[in-house]
Amino acid sequence: MFIRKAFAFVALAVAAPVLAAAPTDELAKLQAQLPGKLINDPSRLDWDVNGAGAASKAIKGTDAPGGGALQVTVPKKGATAYEVGVNVPLTSGFTKGATYVVSFYARTIKANTTDGNGVIGVRFQQNAAPYGGFGVTTKAITQDWHLYEVTAQSNLNVSKDQAVIGFQLSGAKQVIEIGQTIVQEGATSILKQAEAKIAKCDVITPVLPPTLADKGPVLTNIDTQNWDIYGTGETHKRVQACGVPGDSALEFDIAAKGASAYDIGTNLPLNDAIKEGDVLIVGVVARTIKAATVDGMGLIALRVQQDAAPYPGFGDHTIAFGPAWQLKRFMVRADRDIAKGHGTLAIQLAGAQQVIQVGRAYVIHAAHP
Repeated sequence: MFIRKAFAFVALAVAAPVLAAAPTDELAKLQAQLPGKLINDPSRLDWDVNGAGAASKAIKGTDAPGGGALQVTVPKKGATAYEVGVNVPLTSGFTKGATYVVSFYARTIKANTTDGNGVIGVRFQQNAAPYGGFGVTTKAITQDWHLYEVTAQSNLNVSKDQAVIGFQLSGAKQVIEIGQTIVQEGATSILKQAEAKIAKCDVITPVLPPTLADKGPVLTNIDTQNWDIYGTGETHKRVQACGVPGDSALEFDIAAKGASAYDIGTNLPLNDAIKEGDVLIVGVVARTIKAATVDGMGLIALRVQQDAAPYPGFGDHTIAFGPAWQLKRFMVRADRDIAKGHGTLAIQLAGAQQVIQVGRAYVIHAAHP
């Protein structure tokens, strides 16, 4: 479950019902806490739902941040992801060259997918012909509430009356809930801002350790830990970790050992293609608070893999961590091609009942064949 206390400023507390517009002073208070310009009303859920056979209803009084959500039932998987969609109206248009970020809470009630996770496609778009857009991203949505973010730079101008955030939902037969949504111009992340507030160390520790600095291009995003966590029976929170790369980490409390290590974890996107024969350095920074293992060591399994079922991959390693912070790494030669935009580093945490803190994780392109 996503720990929301560290991001309390995200939830907009309004006395009015969820489907009523927030008072101007409440929006002003929220704007004061955001890194960019707020360009939607996060208290509203009366969004346009479109698509044959789709059903929707407002859910109030749930544990969703903001006090409610919009539940959408998608009757079948579509030939395209946009056959069923939700459009979130904006209070400002898109300007070519400007940066935008949408931050939204979501969870899956049920989904006819291999892993049970729902699927949401996100697009900043023009809601009129020719329906231009940018920042198309697909998110796997877990069964617990989680804050997801998509950031993109606009490649077109769109007027206020035509600018929307499009949630595309027909990537699976599913019942999915979308909660409070915040759209900003001129910002890249709410989570990055919150992480910066936690890291208040006397000396800033570089996110890339000196031992890895000259080894090759880094394929994982190490600037933040905006990770999409999946699985049940875990809680996690962001913690300060002075002297550790990035000066922060995620602490995971895994309630019970899973049937497989991948029952709980995260998949970090890789920003470039991998070719068969490429040599990669894979590493992670971590330490164990406690673990129900024979030696008290926590366990993290790492794997480079494709981002879709059956998730073929390589380089499977299970690494044990003690109570001291360590960077542990290994080298692996790719046994297959993985196209750009379809590779991930799988970090699997259900190998033990444990409380473990995980810092930055790295995949480095050390050499080509």
